[in-house]
Amino acid sequence: MPVKQFPDLQEATVVTASTMPEVSEAEFAGSVLASEGPVLVEFSATWCGTCRRMASLLDRLAADRSGEVRFVKVNADESPDLVAEYGVTSTRR
Repeated sequence: MPVKQFPDLQEATVVTASTMPEVSEAEFAGSVLASEGPVLVEFSATWCGTCRRMASLLDRLAADRSGEVRFVKVNADESPDLVAEYGVTSTRR
């Protein structure tokens, strides 16, 4: 699959809230692991500046790949077991 270029990538640094659906620990197995297609999972936190800056880029990728890849986020503060299970070592400030 060819890689799509995003010439307006600079706009991705705008701090914004993501429109990606949030998946809880309780929903993870059914929503992500049982998915028939690929799922991109972003582990984020409300206080994470990098997470907020990435939100607009991930939203655009989700729109661009709609029907091909599902994009979801997991709140790292509320899902410590998933953070440990998947070896998430940091969310940047």
